[in-house]
Amino acid sequence: MPKISEKGDCVLSSTAQMSLDERNQLSAKGDTILPKKVLGGSAKDLIKLGFTLGPEIDELFQVGHPPHGWEMRPSNHSPWSLIYDDEGRERVAVFCKVTPEERLAHMMILADGGGLA
Repeated sequence: MPKISEKGDCVLSSTAQMSLDERNQLSAKGDTILPKKVLGGSAKDLIKLGFTLGPEIDELFQVGHPPHGWEMRPSNHSPWSLIYDDEGRERVAVFCKVTPEERLAHMMILADGGGLA
């Protein structure tokens, strides 16, 4: 599964406080770094969809795994990414903007096939 870092800055900035060994362990295990904040929902809603959520990385991010067969892809609108289910439907929108001026990250669960749930 692609990590948010495909778009560049989010994972690198969010893991800046982590040691090189900790970052390498995340990558070696295939862990995905996800925003902790779920707009209009909660971590429980993600778990109901089949996500597995792991430890916190910092105040914005946590280790997590979407359900088997789901994948994260960059959207046409930076800084958004979309998580698609195993049938190719947009299921979760992921916003991540980490700059020296601001650090923002959140997810929104989309209705089956896209749009806000």
